[in-house]
Amino acid sequence: MRLFGFGESTRECVKACPFRIWRIKKGRAVSLRLPSVKTAQDVVAAVGVVADAVGAGEPDEGQAMSVILEAKRKAIETVELESRVAALEQDRKR
Repeated sequence: MRLFGFGESTRECVKACPFRIWRIKKGRAVSLRLPSVKTAQDVVAAVGVVADAVGAGEPDEGQAMSVILEAKRKAIETVELESRVAALEQDRKR
């Protein structure tokens, strides 16, 4: 009987099952003291901390953190633009 694409060996199946159920952790935990990120300007400071970590030898983890910070920046920017458009629309109605 073939299970999960493996041969007859139960041992192969037992070894493979956890990797098919739980995601394999690719990186390692990195502890960075990031500033509070509430504005786009705060993202600049946080990216500086991440850049320093990359310079100290944390390239993979730094890239993952940069992706998260970019998503946060986009969210902040979207909320700010939405607020500005709403204000312009209110002014136009008057």
